[in-house]
Order: sequence, then C-alpha cells, then structure tokens
Amino acid sequence: MKVLRALGQAWRGHERRRHRRFEQPVLELHLAGGCHRTRNWSLGGFRLSAVPGRYRPGTRLEGTIVLPPGAGRAETGSFLAEVVRHEADGELHLRVLEIAPAVFVGLGVLAAM
Repeated sequence: MKVLRALGQAWRGHERRRHRRFEQPVLELHLAGGCHRTRNWSLGGFRLSAVPGRYRPGTRLEGTIVLPPGAGRAETGSFLAEVVRHEADGELHLRVLEIAPAVFVGLGVLAAM
C-alpha cells in the first residue's frame, strides 16, 4: 500500500496530456449552439467557456474552426470532437477525433510560433 501511495504522489502534478496547451492565439469554434472562443487549445483538444446547455461525456460534436491570420493557407475547416466533460459553469472540454488536415497543419504552425 505504501508503494501505491508513493507512486500516486509522484504522479500528482505530472502533466499526462500528450499535447502542450496554448492560451494564445484564441481560436473560434462554431458549434450547433453558436460561436465560442477557446480558453486554451492543443493539437488534441479545446477548452471553451460559457457553453450553454448540458453535454454528456462521450457526446460527439461537429463544428467548424476558424484560425487567426498567420496559421497558413487554411483559415477554416471542419472538426469532430468528443465531450470529455462539461462543468456546471459551462466550461466545455473537447477531445479532437477528426480534423481537416489543412487546419491541423495550421494549428501546428500556430503552436510553433
């Protein structure tokens, strides 16, 4: 039991995400419920604030992402994401399942800036 507790403490605070998070630049995501701006984003997901309604984990959402200038040739493109969690304050966490290749490249360009 002591070994498990020690391992748990060692992992606490350790970042387990695969992709680095970025707060800037802010991205626009158009979902069925309207236009939302990212609080942070990565190549693997998005965190949005004040999203109305209630989405259950596992719900799949289709949308369009709008990239800011400087991201390359693709400025908009489609994506499919899965809800990881939807907090009581409206914060929505999405994991990307599919994304237009040109938009993925554009996100990579933004991440490298």
